[in-house]
Amino acid sequence: MKKVTYFLILMAMFMSCNKDKGPEPIKLTTASVNLFTGVDHQIEYSGDDPVTFLSMNDFVAEVSASGMITANKVGTTEIKVSNSANSQSFSVTVDPRYNLFREPITDWSLTRSEIILRLGTPLSGTDDGILYISPGSVEADYEMYLFDSNNKLTSSAVTGSSSHLVDVSVHLLERYQLIEDPDYLLFVNNTTVESSTLSVILDYLNFSEYLALYISSTQVKSVQHDKFQQLIKSH
Repeated sequence: MKKVTYFLILMAMFMSCNKDKGPEPIKLTTASVNLFTGVDHQIEYSGDDPVTFLSMNDFVAEVSASGMITANKVGTTEIKVSNSANSQSFSVTVDPRYNLFREPITDWSLTRSEIILRLGTPLSGTDDGILYISPGSVEADYEMYLFDSNNKLTSSAVTGSSSHLVDVSVHLLERYQLIEDPDYLLFVNNTTVESSTLSVILDYLNFSEYLALYISSTQVKSVQHDKFQQLIKSH
């Protein structure tokens, strides 16, 4: 009888310990990954279910309920992997296949003198803007910046031979969302124009040159091609 009682006590203690242990925390097999646009990757982990997955930026990379990541646009984001015991961060970097030209500066708070301080003496300029040779690029010839009456940056652009238009489109597609527009190719840095802060308009500057114009999404309708044409003529 004593043996049975002792056995029951041990069983009760064992069950109590297991009950107090709780769910197994999540452990990631790896904590990061680098992907190209359109590539999938399964997050591998150990830990008790149910597990939830949440992307901090679906524009860069989204994740399914089973932990399958899909790389969308160039950039970096975190995937939160969670259960009731803990939460882990999985870092996703989406790398570009195309690096055809340097993306121009798009900080609209900067002044003309601050741009020059960053980039050096321009090749040429007008009252409205300044022009640089696009560094280390075959697909882009010039990098340009326009300013308002207070010398604040309003838009920037790169231009080059129209024979590179298709390649430049692919370069932009890796980084921005293409929006249908009847007048030109419009790319934005979010899923919709309304939720975006930056727009890139890809259009013909003239018969032989393209223009990739970077502008605040609130100012898309105020594009002035003629001022960029004047900048090119100024050198």
